Amino acid sequence: MLDALDKRVNIKDLALESPTKQAQVLFDPEREITRDDWSNMVNYLDRLRNERAWMVFGEMAASMKLLLPDKFATVKLTNDDWEVMKKICDNERKAFLEDGQLDTNESTPVAFYSKILFPEKFPQVDFLDEILAGTVEQVKKDAQELFIDPEMEEYLDWAALGYSYVKFIKPKFYSLDFSPEGEGEAIMNGLKAHDDVSIRTLASLRIADFERFKNFKLTPNQWKKEYDVLGQIRQGYSPSLHPLADFAVQARDLEIMAAEDIKVTDSGINIILPRTSRSLISKSPTLPQRRNF
Repeated sequence: MLDALDKRVNIKDLALESPTKQAQVLFDPEREITRDDWSNMVNYLDRLRNERAWMVFGEMAASMKLLLPDKFATVKLTNDDWEVMKKICDNERKAFLEDGQLDTNESTPVAFYSKILFPEKFPQVDFLDEILAGTVEQVKKDAQELFIDPEMEEYLDWAALGYSYVKFIKPKFYSLDFSPEGEGEAIMNGLKAHDDVSIRTLASLRIADFERFKNFKLTPNQWKKEYDVLGQIRQGYSPSLHPLADFAVQARDLEIMAAEDIKVTDSGINIILPRTSRSLISKSPTLPQRRNF
């Protein structure tokens, strides 16, 4: 008993279990996209289908699948949707083979959307390397403009978007050249020349190469601004003719910017969000949230 009393406890020797700070999810579609938001978007997809507005339809549907893949599984895409989007790619392929050039290049973004929406059918698309090469040349051309004036943000936007298309359609086809005179270095110069690079540019680059571009983030002021933009679009304040499509794309870009990691493979894109806990103390390891589309 005396021995036990002599073994006094020094409070400094006590190890207190301190709260484990959880990674903050800056944008969680499960929380941010309301039932009304989703219902309105689903109804608008039907309208776009009826209007044959396939470019807008593809981008909106692909954005919705990224945001809430489980919910999107209940959205009934039709075989006609697939056939029309495939036909756009096939027609441009045919035009290129006949004329050796393209008047427009709608097939690259449509192929991007199609691979997201119909990954099991996408191998049926006989997508020409020459058409992808044309997109690559445009990326290089736009990026080179940034050596002339790094603050020409529209060229930065276009280069980033085109690069994301190519890297998802055929990941091993092309990578940016980061030599001193390469287009990758030009894009880096453009990014560093702006304090507030557009969310679309940053989201596109994260899809194309997350590891290289993950450290380019939105500032707190940008987060507030872009979140406010989402709210304004929800209220119908959008300069385009398709505010609900704009809403889906803006929400998608916010989720991409909140991602802890993004994995792009031939079969899809995995968006991994940090996971939060309501408890101040984490009693067991938490796993990241993974969104596949």
